[in-house]
Amino acid sequence: MPFRPCNEAHAIQEVIFVLLFSRNFKKQEVSALEAAHDLWRDDLPRFRKPHMFAVHFGNEPPTQDPIAGCMFDKYKPDGSLAWRLQANEDSLVVNCLDYTRWNDVWGSAKRFLDSATKALEAEGLFIRSVGLQYIDLFLWDGDASDYDSSELLKADSDFIPASIRNKGPFWHLHQGWFQECDEPLTGRLLERMHLDSADDTAKGELFVRCDNTLRIDLFTPIDPNEFFDQQDGFSDSVYDFLHEKNKHVMRNYLNEETVKNIRLDSK
Repeated sequence: MPFRPCNEAHAIQEVIFVLLFSRNFKKQEVSALEAAHDLWRDDLPRFRKPHMFAVHFGNEPPTQDPIAGCMFDKYKPDGSLAWRLQANEDSLVVNCLDYTRWNDVWGSAKRFLDSATKALEAEGLFIRSVGLQYIDLFLWDGDASDYDSSELLKADSDFIPASIRNKGPFWHLHQGWFQECDEPLTGRLLERMHLDSADDTAKGELFVRCDNTLRIDLFTPIDPNEFFDQQDGFSDSVYDFLHEKNKHVMRNYLNEETVKNIRLDSK
């Protein structure tokens, strides 16, 4: 197979878990998050606080100073990022670049997000959107002159224009849409797929990157404690839904051989 996944067992380069909240974090809430580092220090030992500055126009004084977020990282032995928990303005984001199995990765991400929302000690803060983003990377394993996107893409897909198939190794397809959903959350579901075929000049490799974002914008924001209730497993059901939805979307773009090679249906 001329296209090969970027990892031996799968094509996942990164998976990103996102919670968007009903307002921006306050300064004291971010400080409370920083003070709670010991709760996840063993997993995310490095702490960083980005520098921020504000530019104001006109004669009116600023209404408030910018609130810098914070991030907690773990790095791989080669120096590349493995995990990150980040708070920024109105969001909590977990990045995983060391994917193994869904249950293990989601278990860690849930623990980080649950601990972080509790550590904020925030009043009147509700989750308004829940997101999951997968970035899959496929490398062309042949001569550039032999590049053939049909070795990766589904031939009869309704989501891929036929004109792309004769554009060579440099093209992109960015599209997305909303649809209403009732379960597991009531809201509007965004399906957004970015396909990019390009080259890594440093490595001399051609690749196709599949960047799939799924996000539920809630009609009624939800309390974080209710979302992470451990007894009813509500957050598990939401993210399991998004995880399975990602598989469904990927099947709309990838041919059957690729689906089998990346073990798309494995847990």
